[in-house]
Amino acid sequence: ISRISKASAKQRGGRAGRQWPGRVVQLWTTQDELSMPEFETAEILRTDLTETVLFLKKWGDSDLEKFSWFENPSLEQLRKCEAWLEKIGALKDNKITTHGRELADIPVHPRVGQILKIADHFGAGPLGCDIAAILQERDIRTLGEHHAESDLIERLEMLDSRTRNPLIDTIRRASDQLQKWVHKQNADFSFELVAEIMLLASPDRLCKRRVAGQPRALMVGGRGVELNETSAVKKSEFFIALNLMESDNSKDTQIRMATGVPKNLIEKHFSNEFEKKSVISFDQE
Repeated sequence: ISRISKASAKQRGGRAGRQWPGRVVQLWTTQDELSMPEFETAEILRTDLTETVLFLKKWGDSDLEKFSWFENPSLEQLRKCEAWLEKIGALKDNKITTHGRELADIPVHPRVGQILKIADHFGAGPLGCDIAAILQERDIRTLGEHHAESDLIERLEMLDSRTRNPLIDTIRRASDQLQKWVHKQNADFSFELVAEIMLLASPDRLCKRRVAGQPRALMVGGRGVELNETSAVKKSEFFIALNLMESDNSKDTQIRMATGVPKNLIEKHFSNEFEKKSVISFDQE
């Protein structure tokens, strides 16, 4: 829930008036209205364009600034999408790669498709399908005791159980539909395997806690984030954010689901991106 624009408020009042004679009551103060934007931000400026960028690259459009958009996205948006696709090997020198074409052929968002490809590489394709389905469908979380530093483990265990309910059945069906894109070998899921798959699938969503045991953290690239109190990730110094939600009440992006990542996995896969710095400062006291 967030504030709408003045234009949207007026339009909604008009819609009500067309249905039946009556009165429109706007439940905010004049001061509130002064802080409302005049118009909504165009959808293309607030939408993740990664999938669109990948398809355009597949069709041969290398310079997306020259593409005839109905409304132009920001250059920053396009560069951010291209940088992520380059990082996961879907693009190279601004051209789509074989891996990128494979991702474009899977009927899911490239970030989800990357999970399938990484899991398949580890011989855990069906596990990747389960993770992808969990992240795409309505949440099945419970507020029970957590025994692993991962919000995925609890949900995977629910899928693995004999529990039957409409939400879990929907996720099972979604997972089954993705099976055609992976090999059928099975690997038992573990905290370490789930952490490694998610680290390699979403390295741009790696976060480091600001203070041990506290919910606030810093994401790769400098974004401030905060773990929801319901998350199972309570102690891990490093974790992958599985979803992001902007909040009107906090300057930090809110994370409802995450999975902890052992530091040795980060060193194993990204040792060339580590920097060591010595900082000298004077303490007056």
